[in-house]
Amino acid sequence: MHIIWLPFDYSPVFLVYLHSKLLYAGMKKSVIAGEKSKFILSIMILCLISLSCSFIRYGCGFYTKDAHTDSADDIDDVILSQTGDGEFLITIETVFQGKRNTKQGIRGGYDGYWEKRISCYDVSTGELEGRYVCGKREEADCFMLGRESTRVWFFSIDKELGLHARELPSLEVSVTQKEILDANPGFEFIEAPLNEISQHFRFEKNLLWPSVKDKSGKDYLLNPKTLKAEIPQQEIEFYSTNPNNTTNSLELATNRYIKISPDGTVTLDKKQTSFQNMINSEFLESTIITTLQKKQDELFSEDVSGIITEDSSVFILSQDEEGDNSKCVISKINMNQDSTVELDWQVILEEYYRFPEKALEDGFFESIFGKGNPNYNSMKILNTGSRLIFIYNLKMLCLDIESGDTVWEMEL
Repeated sequence: MHIIWLPFDYSPVFLVYLHSKLLYAGMKKSVIAGEKSKFILSIMILCLISLSCSFIRYGCGFYTKDAHTDSADDIDDVILSQTGDGEFLITIETVFQGKRNTKQGIRGGYDGYWEKRISCYDVSTGELEGRYVCGKREEADCFMLGRESTRVWFFSIDKELGLHARELPSLEVSVTQKEILDANPGFEFIEAPLNEISQHFRFEKNLLWPSVKDKSGKDYLLNPKTLKAEIPQQEIEFYSTNPNNTTNSLELATNRYIKISPDGTVTLDKKQTSFQNMINSEFLESTIITTLQKKQDELFSEDVSGIITEDSSVFILSQDEEGDNSKCVISKINMNQDSTVELDWQVILEEYYRFPEKALEDGFFESIFGKGNPNYNSMKILNTGSRLIFIYNLKMLCLDIESGDTVWEMEL
């Protein structure tokens, strides 16, 4: 439910004027005296209803969205998880609830508050499979820690939820904080301010266990099967995400790189290939850092954020032209055994501005009321092996990696 700014404000005064004009026009056209009174009564009732609605929306000052069904205004975090039921994209989303600020003149401005919600989407279709509305960010902010098996672990500042796990894809709570504390008599979680929560409640990336701290600040790992808090036997390696999503160099193997310059020149093993119409080019990297590998039945960690497909291909993000109105372009290039590279496919994303904040300032698209103050430049990239999910400009796009075709697309 979105409202785009109009050149005038639908104030109660304007509504009275509008209904007065309708009343006058209706009376002029009425030829039967008996119909006039009925017409006047109906217009008066309609006017009262409209004024009441206007007062509720504008006089009281609230513009509300349904946090269960309306579009989100931003995505804070994402994770992928595969279960026996399929592959799922889990997101932490924010929904802005606007409030009219009449102190900013007759037309007024808008402020408000944020609500948090958790959503689970089917990667193959984009369909929503589960959703939980947490509530106001100040009262029920929720942090996604990591995933294991068929569950995703969260920490909520809502004391009734706290540390808990949710089952996929329904997002129903499957492990409660009470069950965790019952399994650890006398254990108390550390109390920390909101801006420090993510430092104390995290996820171990090799075992895929939640990492927590007790009241004294001591680290523990939570066994997902027994729910027992165990003292770590070695230094904890934490799950993390990649904040960058683009780079000009990707490591293919030890001391072997593929590089790209802004003009679209790709260098592989000292061989250069230039691509036309690739302006401001960069390689795409995954938001989710791959860290779990197996070697001779022993776990070892290797942080990998670069996206390299099974057919030895990489992805390039560029723009279709110079200027603030430029659109995003995603290209897939193949790396051949002779160190040459060639273009596999290329798609121009007509609805995705490469520099959205500049495009907004220059009036190429309108900021939609209800969005609060989101970061249009926030980008997240996910690779499922067969799908490339591109989150940008407050939209989500799923591309088939083999063909470049759009599998599904949605606005947040």
